[in-house]
Parts: sequence; structure tokens; C-alpha cells
Amino acid sequence: MEPCYSWRWAYQEAKVEFDDARKLAQSVGLDLTKEWNKGFILEELIDMLHYFLLLWKDGKRDDMRRILSEKGFGDKEIFYKVAQAI
Repeated sequence: MEPCYSWRWAYQEAKVEFDDARKLAQSVGLDLTKEWNKGFILEELIDMLHYFLLLWKDGKRDDMRRILSEKGFGDKEIFYKVAQAI
């Protein structure tokens, strides 16, 4: 199946998280890094990290805990690894 058809079959027009897109791209031999920022990859993790930096700067720790719980990032090790790396 062509990469474009696999994408449309799996996601239609939806934006998806990077890891899901990477797995699909890898399965058909596509280098996703060459397709980055062309409008179909959701950058939610980076956006959330940026938002958390703003909350941290303003001392809003309770808001940070609440949002981590609501959005599900509090359970994702990748969130903390990326934050630590940055």
C-alpha cells in the first residue's frame, strides 16, 4: 500500500501525535523527519512543555499538577524525559 493511502486509511484528515505518525511512516519506509512541519503532525507534547514553562515561571504549581492529570501527561514517562532533556 502506498504511504499516502495508508495515512488516509488510518487517519483521514486528522492530526496525530508524532510517535503514531512515525510508526506508520516507518512501516512503509518513509523518513518522517523529512515531512516534519508540513501540517499533519500534532506537536502537542512540545506545546504542553512550553505551556508548563510559563506556568512554572509564574509559580502556578497547582495548575501544573491539575493539567498533567487532565491531559494524561502525568502518566507518560516521555513527557518527563523530553522535559529533562530540554
